[in-house]
Amino acid sequence: MDYLKVSKASDLSGKKDILLYRIFEIIPGLLAWLTLLILIIFSYFEPTRVAYFIIVFDVYWLLLVIYLGVHLFASFRKLKKNIEVDWEKKCRDLKEDKIKIPEIKSWQDICHLIILPTYDESIEIIKTSFAGLVNDGYPTEKMIVVLAIEQRGGEAARERAKIIESEYGKKFKHFLITIHPNNIVGEIKGKGSNQAWAAREAKEKIIDAYNINYDNILVNVFDIDTVVQPGYFFCLTYKFLTVDNPYRASYQPVPVYHNNIWQAPFFSRVAAA
Repeated sequence: MDYLKVSKASDLSGKKDILLYRIFEIIPGLLAWLTLLILIIFSYFEPTRVAYFIIVFDVYWLLLVIYLGVHLFASFRKLKKNIEVDWEKKCRDLKEDKIKIPEIKSWQDICHLIILPTYDESIEIIKTSFAGLVNDGYPTEKMIVVLAIEQRGGEAARERAKIIESEYGKKFKHFLITIHPNNIVGEIKGKGSNQAWAAREAKEKIIDAYNINYDNILVNVFDIDTVVQPGYFFCLTYKFLTVDNPYRASYQPVPVYHNNIWQAPFFSRVAAA
């Protein structure tokens, strides 16, 4: 039994393993309820101490909100500043002696592998994501795009993939549709398993088949409703070529949830804001 791949109690077989898993599974909720119940009970017997505890807890949350607010404001300012940078020009002006990777001579050596896992999202959402890739400004002939669909998505998922291939397939260096099999033994269903399958398929059918150098590939895994900010791939390429230890770093973009903000329900808009 590989315990690292256990996602729920039913994945286990032995009674002791199931019982231990359930105990650990219950602990977070149990502690939350115990905290509330203990406060209610002790407020009768020790009201002063309970009042002190609540005040300390409130101060902690106030400091936490202030801390997050300061960093959120600083991050937003940095985001706005980076959007105004002409990353394409910085890539084109980048001298060979400034590149931290000896084997790479220019930003044009970099190829982006873009994996887009999807299950039952509409064709309109998928098209918006692909339009974002095309409109980014980075040469599409340096993009390998994988649309990763699920077998359990049925014929409808295949039809959506064919529509995308007919409209966008020829715009990229390579375009690949992968079908993630259903019910693989020992695998947890979800986006992660789908994108892992897509990466293996891309390696076999494109990267190895066309003898593309692994060191020149940047792997991008997006949600299917991701719409990249124009210049994103130039920015990522520049950062990769100039950061220390580029092969030991991962690059996390700042997600901003407002692509469909006026079509989203009220509570979703508030959460995104």
